[in-house]
Amino acid sequence: MFDDLPAPAVEMYAAIGLLTVQWAAAEYVLDHLIGRIHKDFGGNKVQQDAPLSFNKKPKYLRRSFQADDRLRPHLGQLNELLDEANQIVEFRKWCAHGLTGLHPEEDGKFAITTLMRAPDYRTATRKFSPKKINEVSDRASALAVNIFLFGAFQLEIFPSDVASKVIDSLVNRKTGDPPSG
Repeated sequence: MFDDLPAPAVEMYAAIGLLTVQWAAAEYVLDHLIGRIHKDFGGNKVQQDAPLSFNKKPKYLRRSFQADDRLRPHLGQLNELLDEANQIVEFRKWCAHGLTGLHPEEDGKFAITTLMRAPDYRTATRKFSPKKINEVSDRASALAVNIFLFGAFQLEIFPSDVASKVIDSLVNRKTGDPPSG
């Protein structure tokens, strides 16, 4: 399948795929954080069911942190992580849900067009380069690590004896090194 595509398109699609996978890792760790907060820190009193959609997770987490004396001191750090997550999600949305051409424009960037659902169902186009997408992919990978470290060492809700193994696994995914013992 890739043999029939121009090399720049393959590079672009690979960058979008990596961004999607790295964001999935970050959201996976975020979901574990939410699960522990929901079960062990009264999040279930803030909202009966933990949110599934990313769009609802920041509000749920902020409300849960504000409602618990043990979590409240960490609200500022949570907000920093959520701000980074929101920026990555917005970028990823364009790349993963837009229509990408097969050839870069003269500036080396690809036009990605998406349908803006609100308020008037219009199309919008932005330009992205594989290099920029890879940079955001790296940010998503770092976010996964930072959310885990936040949960393990700041909040002490992830077992700290597992932290090294998880971090090794996340780092090794990026470098391609085999997992250590």
